[in-house]
Formats: sequence, structure tokens, C-alpha cells
Amino acid sequence: MGLIAFKFGISYGIWTLILGPLGFLTKGPAAFVSATRYTSTAFPAFMGLSLLSQRRHWLFTSITVVLSMLLAIFMMLWARYYWVQ
Repeated sequence: MGLIAFKFGISYGIWTLILGPLGFLTKGPAAFVSATRYTSTAFPAFMGLSLLSQRRHWLFTSITVVLSMLLAIFMMLWARYYWVQ
């Protein structure tokens, strides 16, 4: 998060530190149902990943492949009306 705060300003770093883990602090049977809603607001983390992978093409490719596979999995689950509980 220091990279984010240094490159984009301290407000983005604080925003990510506060809202990043917020989705994982819920308890109960529906703990991760709303995790996406909370963690998607931590967009500066993705800006930090882009800065880290600017000169490392293997890291950029790895991040792209992993996030694309997760997107495909979650879209298939969504299309089948799967709800995590």
C-alpha cells in the first residue's frame, strides 16, 4: 500500500487500507455474500498491481490470466444462479 500512497497520494493508500479487508470482517453464515461489494471499492489495489507489473511482463501476464479465470468462473456461477451461502 506504500506504493499506492507514494504514487497516487496518501488518500488512495488510506482508502485501500480501510476498505480492502472490510469484506472479510463479517461473521455468520453469509460472511462472503457481500465481500465483492466491499472489496470492489478497493480499486487502488489494482492501480498498485498495474504499477508493479509495468516492467515485469511475466507478472502482468500472470495477473491477467488469474483474474480472467476468476472472472470466467464467477460468470459461469452467476449464469447458473449459484448463490454462495
